Amino acid sequence: LVAAAAALNAPRALQRTPAALVEFKEANRLACSAAVKRGEDSRAEHLLRSKEKAKALWEDENVTRRAPLSHAAQSLTNTLFFGTGAMFAVAPFLVSLVASRLAAFHPALDGYNLPHKTWRMVLPFVNVTTVVAVFAFWFYNNVIVDVRVRWLCVLLSGHWYTYALTTACMALGLAHFASYEGAAGATVRYYAAYCVAYQALVLRNLTYTQKYYHDDHEARMGLLCALCVLPLCGGVAYAVHALTNVNHDDSDEAEEARVTEMVLTDLARDERAAALLG
Repeated sequence: LVAAAAALNAPRALQRTPAALVEFKEANRLACSAAVKRGEDSRAEHLLRSKEKAKALWEDENVTRRAPLSHAAQSLTNTLFFGTGAMFAVAPFLVSLVASRLAAFHPALDGYNLPHKTWRMVLPFVNVTTVVAVFAFWFYNNVIVDVRVRWLCVLLSGHWYTYALTTACMALGLAHFASYEGAAGATVRYYAAYCVAYQALVLRNLTYTQKYYHDDHEARMGLLCALCVLPLCGGVAYAVHALTNVNHDDSDEAEEARVTEMVLTDLARDERAAALLG
């Protein structure tokens, strides 16, 4: 999915960047290269992060004054989708977990808790996604940030980077749930609806970033960067899954067998205790 989006230049198809912003970005990349050659890394970083043209575009289109409510909603969803990173892929399950803890104080929230059987299915996905989100965040801020200045002189789009990782995690979740419940399972249906809603809303934000913040080149580099990080994330996530996931048989028959085994163990213990007392 990520490779196809980069190869087909999905950012450009979604929203064509204004020519003035493209020219501004290209000029800054050339100036950044010159600054790096002079050893002025801080100057190079400043050039890449310049928002002078974005502010000019806002003022030309009266963005904040013409539609203040829409602009505020855009800022809120931008923080929600991209501030949480790939963890947005497991947000419904985290909300359910918090609600289940709060149900002890507010019984009305008890209905939001997932059945224990569902949690056994969901927990490995939550663990893997958490590791992917943490590793991807660390890699971006400790490796990619330095590479983009010293080697590429490109302000990689963190929005497209995060979007690619989150979408990959969602695809993994759908495949994981389908392997347990089948393609028509309840969790698969509800989670698929959540994924569709995410795509519909997040693409609107990405349109906004393509119009005011990034040109096609920066967006594609963000996707390519995610494509390079995903195999690393996959290796780390697989190791975590192998360490944390117990191979449970989640069928009703297996659950009944486990309960029966526990009861028989308790009975045997009671019989031994009675024999010792007798």
